[in-house]
Amino acid sequence: MNFLHYFGAALGLGMIVIGAGLGIGR
Repeated sequence: MNFLHYFGAALGLGMIVIGAGLGIGR
């Protein structure tokens, strides 16, 4: 079940990185 936790954390970080990227892009 550790995989789900890791996947969730990775997805959360990915969303933050994408959000920051879009903010800087604009």
